[in-house]
Amino acid sequence: MEDEIKQQIADGYIDSIGTPLKCIMCECTDLKDEIVDYSEHGVMEYKKVCVECGIVTGYWSYGNWQV
Repeated sequence: MEDEIKQQIADGYIDSIGTPLKCIMCECTDLKDEIVDYSEHGVMEYKKVCVECGIVTGYWSYGNWQV
């Protein structure tokens, strides 16, 4: 798993903390944030979605990325 993450960073799909930078399907770099959950303290969960093809490129929840 670690090698796969390193490769995604090297290929420019995610940055060093896991933030999606481009779509894994169409390589579009135009990603939009969609809030999934929030509270009075702020955003708790959101996802990054590719504007071009609509795929979810990553999901942020309580301070951590799932890619």
